[in-house]
Amino acid sequence: MVSNRARIREVLPKLKLGRYVPGPTNSLTDVPGVLVHTQSIIRDPPESPREVRTGVTTILPRRDFFNQGCYAGYFRFNGSGEMTGVHWLDETGLLNSPIIITNSFAVGAAYTGVYEYCIPKYRNSKGVCDWFLLPVIAETFDGIMSDIGALAVKPEHVVHGISKPPVALSRKAILVAAPACYVKALKAVQAARPA
Repeated sequence: MVSNRARIREVLPKLKLGRYVPGPTNSLTDVPGVLVHTQSIIRDPPESPREVRTGVTTILPRRDFFNQGCYAGYFRFNGSGEMTGVHWLDETGLLNSPIIITNSFAVGAAYTGVYEYCIPKYRNSKGVCDWFLLPVIAETFDGIMSDIGALAVKPEHVVHGISKPPVALSRKAILVAAPACYVKALKAVQAARPA
């Protein structure tokens, strides 16, 4: 289900956000080399006590994120929400990690997943990890639409998101792929709003 709601640039065509003109799809993947992979995790009773509608988004700033860092920064929109790895961004301004976005209770699993991908791939010739990596994991609370206590996101979801070549998806492709998780949640949130 794709929203019929107009995008801000359609409503206000003279509005300028930032210095740069948006790319052809107005998405992350308009930036050369940026790859995005999304995974929806959907479970219904009896497989889970409550419905699970969650997932993982993997953003690779570059295919070889580990050896080819890129400049990065972040913006804190509000005082809530966790994003690991920002101290390293403050210190160096460099990103040598995928960016993983998932639910609040899956930050640890996502962190572990980044290491489960990187450790076997980047050990030295003696089998030792002689490197440093602070994964960037961002969370959002999806407990209203999903049984967040089911701990549905596992490290292997993150490993899959990094290893299966993410593709340069257009905004439309992402909207078509992702809504399975979010349509029910949106309806639940809209129904819960006071009239």
